[in-house]
Amino acid sequence: MYIIGVTQEGQESAESASSESLHHYVASKDEIIDGMVELVLAEIDHAREDADWKPAMLERAVSARAALKRQPWAISILQSRTSPGPENLGHRDA
Repeated sequence: MYIIGVTQEGQESAESASSESLHHYVASKDEIIDGMVELVLAEIDHAREDADWKPAMLERAVSARAALKRQPWAISILQSRTSPGPENLGHRDA
């Protein structure tokens, strides 16, 4: 799967903003994609600290599968980000 429409022109037409105003909020296309990945990873439930590890892993796996079914474009780019944010780092550390 590919991310379709994540271009400056696509953002411009979607938001009726000029390309110059977009640069006030994000520095690059990569920054937009990193933010999108963070939002997807934020949808995945974290296990409770006091939970037994097997049910906790199952719960997290079910939650991750549900999030990635809603956002299938994210599967191909999750591990490719070079500037992982807090959600991405937390996901890797879980």
